[in-house]
Amino acid sequence: MSARGTTTELTIGGDAEIPADLNLKDATQKAEYRKIMEVLKRVQYNKTKAAALLNIDRKTLYNKLNLEKSRDKDN
Repeated sequence: MSARGTTTELTIGGDAEIPADLNLKDATQKAEYRKIMEVLKRVQYNKTKAAALLNIDRKTLYNKLNLEKSRDKDN
């Protein structure tokens, strides 16, 4: 398997190569981040309101935003 953010491919059974960008965890995190940003813009970046609309704790919202920020630094 490859490290996050790389383009290394995984070979399964010696035949098919699967691009690293098909990693489900990364895809899920990216989709979450896009939805978070959409909601934040809608509520004029009020994180308390955004967390309520997303039905998550405000601390969870901050954690998800910080996770994305740290992922950006790694790339």
